Amino acid sequence: MPVYCTEIIEVVKILLALFGVPVLVIAKDDFEIQLKKISKKLEINLCFVLSFSYKILSSLYNVLVIGFFNVHP
Repeated sequence: MPVYCTEIIEVVKILLALFGVPVLVIAKDDFEIQLKKISKKLEINLCFVLSFSYKILSSLYNVLVIGFFNVHP
């Protein structure tokens, strides 16, 4: 989701916090690098991507055990 959608980001953070799900905002310019680092550090196996303009690169397909769900709010 675009970083300027702060209101949506805050609502999503509040809702997902109820389930213990962290919300991480990653800039588009280094999305691939940051997602690889974060997924290893936090041992993430499933990622929900809320975005309008991000494309999951093929190099990321096998980074997570389960994979990605791209959600368009």
